[in-house]
Amino acid sequence: MGTPKTFVEKVTSPPTLELLELFRDNSYDAAIEQLGAWGLPRDLAHGAWSDFKVLLGPWDSIRFDAAPMVFIHHGEGDDNAPIESVRDLASKLPKSEIRISPYASHAGLAEDDSCTEMAKIFREVSGAER
Repeated sequence: MGTPKTFVEKVTSPPTLELLELFRDNSYDAAIEQLGAWGLPRDLAHGAWSDFKVLLGPWDSIRFDAAPMVFIHHGEGDDNAPIESVRDLASKLPKSEIRISPYASHAGLAEDDSCTEMAKIFREVSGAER
């Protein structure tokens, strides 16, 4: 998702803005209840709560300087995670590369029927493209 300040300033997706409000203003139980009312299973609701608590919480204890090489794959059609906040996060890492994919959105690479991007990612992870 990127860094908190930039994320909150730049995100434009209506569902993500609604989630920001929900997590900012409600307790865990109230948020889980609301997410359940929206149809999210409890385990996924807990995961969403945890993700946003990390995103919106303090980052001063994160050791960015000790991070290994990080390859960030981001979809150019992702309205839920603004590219500005992803770039801001990458700038905090000592070694990172951002790959922007025309085949990906926030939900995944499902629009790429030939799995071109996934194959590229797996080759990269395996060391074949380094």
